[in-house]
Amino acid sequence: MIEWISNRVTRIEYAFMEFPKLKWLSLFYFMIFCLSIVLYQPLLLALYNLNFLGQYVLQDLISKNVHWLIWGQLVVPIIIAFFSYTDVSEKHDEMHMKKYGNYPKWI
Repeated sequence: MIEWISNRVTRIEYAFMEFPKLKWLSLFYFMIFCLSIVLYQPLLLALYNLNFLGQYVLQDLISKNVHWLIWGQLVVPIIIAFFSYTDVSEKHDEMHMKKYGNYPKWI
């Protein structure tokens, strides 16, 4: 198990050294992931308290669906992590294909 983890970390390190854009793209997605965890509830509260022309247009909608919106605290970061992983992985395959003319051997 430890060998598998060290092998995986080594592959990621080589990919980041070979294609620095992947490193910055991964850091960008990681920041979006962290911000989605931290800012989900404050943004939901801001939408709840949104006063548009003297009316609270989203209060009724949010209060009726609060049991679904609570799950968003867990689901939104997971979805962001999944899509960011697939985007970085596809970008790596595309860059590797462009540079070497074939896919990496672990695909």
